[in-house]
Amino acid sequence: MAKTKDLYFFLGTAQVHHFVSKNPFMIIGVFYPKKELQGSLF
Repeated sequence: MAKTKDLYFFLGTAQVHHFVSKNPFMIIGVFYPKKELQGSLF
């Protein structure tokens, strides 16, 4: 899967963790579309 797909994480916060944790962000979703090769810029 790693060779054919890109992997994106959707990050979000929960208010419960804002003042308790040093980093309140957590993964709330995953998106893995097919990889698209970038063409030449020249």
